[in-house]
Amino acid sequence: MFCEICHAEVVDNEDAESVQGSKDRMQRFNSQMRFIREGLQKSESMVLPQYVILHLLIRSCASC
Repeated sequence: MFCEICHAEVVDNEDAESVQGSKDRMQRFNSQMRFIREGLQKSESMVLPQYVILHLLIRSCASC
């Protein structure tokens, strides 16, 4: 594979220490976020009741 700008050969550096460190951080991040993702997935199936402001206004005016 060659660079489109300078036409030099691109060398794969998958084993570089900085690349490995980034992969480790991403793995830690993903494992820590697992609980949040699971909770969000469970909440997707929840159905919330419709919030109607008109009913609240009628109740508050009825007590006036």
